[in-house]
Amino acid sequence: MDRTGDAAAAAGLHLALARDADARRRIVQMAGEFRPYDRYGPPRAGFSWRNLSWDAGTKAGCFLLKWEAGAKSEPHVHERGEEFLILEGGLVDSDGKRFQAGDYIVYDPGTHHFSTAPEGGCLMLVFLRGPNRFDPA
Repeated sequence: MDRTGDAAAAAGLHLALARDADARRRIVQMAGEFRPYDRYGPPRAGFSWRNLSWDAGTKAGCFLLKWEAGAKSEPHVHERGEEFLILEGGLVDSDGKRFQAGDYIVYDPGTHHFSTAPEGGCLMLVFLRGPNRFDPA
């Protein structure tokens, strides 16, 4: 994906964190680059991310996740659920279901799966409700 900012801009996202006059509200301005995907320790090859509101303590929040073509997630279980919106490209889930730009996917708590990004990669907006448990079964 060579148009990394196009989808974010189209979604009305502005890439730096700022507080406005109301200290209870944060405004995320999307300046700078995505960083290596290191939410689970050492950076994962084929993935980069932009934290919007994800909290390391609760393991919940929102972030942009970029997948390079061929990137594959580890098999995992969503302990509290996950939702995501495909902004660019697509994904193929472990059951063969294909997701494309514009699809909004909801995984209920207890869902077990993994996904792969086909040619062209994927850019998604992720809403993670709690931790994932890695489970190869």
